[in-house]
Amino acid sequence: MKLDILDLSKKRMVLFPFTIFILFVVFHLPIERILNTAFVIPLLSTVKASWYLDLIFFGVLLYFLIHNYHKAKSRIYFSLNTLGYWLVTLFMCGWYRIQQEPWEFLSLEFIQSIKYLDVLPIIGLVNTALILRSAFLKPLSPQTSLGFIEDNPINEASDDKLNYAMYASKLAAKLNQSSFKNSFAVGVTGEWGTGKTSFVNLVKSNLDDSKFIKIDFNAWDSHSPKAIIKDFFTTLTSNLSKYHSDISTLLLNYSETLIKSYDPVISSILNPISSDLKSKSIIEQRVNIEKAIPKIYKRIVVCIDELDRLDRKELIEVIKLIRSTANFPNVIFIVSYDRNYLIEAIRKLNKQNSESFLEKIFQIEITLPYFGISSLQELMYGKLRNLIEPESHEEIKKVIWDQVFFKPPHYAGHITTIRD
Repeated sequence: MKLDILDLSKKRMVLFPFTIFILFVVFHLPIERILNTAFVIPLLSTVKASWYLDLIFFGVLLYFLIHNYHKAKSRIYFSLNTLGYWLVTLFMCGWYRIQQEPWEFLSLEFIQSIKYLDVLPIIGLVNTALILRSAFLKPLSPQTSLGFIEDNPINEASDDKLNYAMYASKLAAKLNQSSFKNSFAVGVTGEWGTGKTSFVNLVKSNLDDSKFIKIDFNAWDSHSPKAIIKDFFTTLTSNLSKYHSDISTLLLNYSETLIKSYDPVISSILNPISSDLKSKSIIEQRVNIEKAIPKIYKRIVVCIDELDRLDRKELIEVIKLIRSTANFPNVIFIVSYDRNYLIEAIRKLNKQNSESFLEKIFQIEITLPYFGISSLQELMYGKLRNLIEPESHEEIKKVIWDQVFFKPPHYAGHITTIRD
């Protein structure tokens, strides 16, 4: 199992404790002199062992042990973020406790072999053990098939029940062999529940990892058009920064300039370059990004799922990103949406040619097929057969294929997609 503490991308977890450790090793002598002058000689040297200090010692220790025991019993997760600090603390305590220099630590009145300081490493050891235990805790086992079923999209071709894998692999094969001077947008359309997210996942799984940087952008996590701009370029930056040393600065400066010059009038999306890009500053920043991105040795795939979750203004802002503000070389957008919803949103801004307008945004539009009741009946029978005893299988068939002549079964109007 890979521990998060080993992931150097989480710099704060690793670098801060490591910095403290290095500073301690290098400057421990002046630190000791400062502590002696400010704290040890005037305060700690005057403390004497007594029965009530012993009680406080054991009371504190007992409280933390009981407290952590209940946490461990309740399977409370202990974050790896503090592991480095506890390890540094244990090292420092051990350093001085074993040497007994430059300080001699005060022993308990009743147990001379135990020092009052020992409460700190004991707590540190317990917390370190709980943190490491949390790192290796197994997740809860899946519920039985008799419980509720999550409506999750598929990620692997082996889970494909609608034969999307073949179409997804063909699209991915074409993208694997393509490169673009400007952004290239693929629209994946279909009604609610037809498996748009699953199809996009299958396309991603078929893209060559050596050729593509795959980025998921959830536009519906943002709360406004401006937030969409900021979140998009922040997401782009976090995924591309390790491939180009200057790309972070270029993208973030560009997004800040876009936000400052934000124009809520969106009729300009019909133009190759929107009104947001007309200032000299923005054009220069954009040119610098267009020069930088081709130097990244991979193409960039940005997947935007469920565009139809957005309100009209947010939806149009995403279209502007695809069409103009993020129309960079070697960037491919794969976007899923309900076509009727998208057209209706565009119609409110441009009543004429609202349907053909999508052709200006998406170079390829893939419409997922509508599955008739017969395909769904086969899937339903397969699921029920796994849940019900074999002697009832014939009865299941009669119920599922309950048709009179050529009329569909009585439940056909209620089950129209695999999600139903």
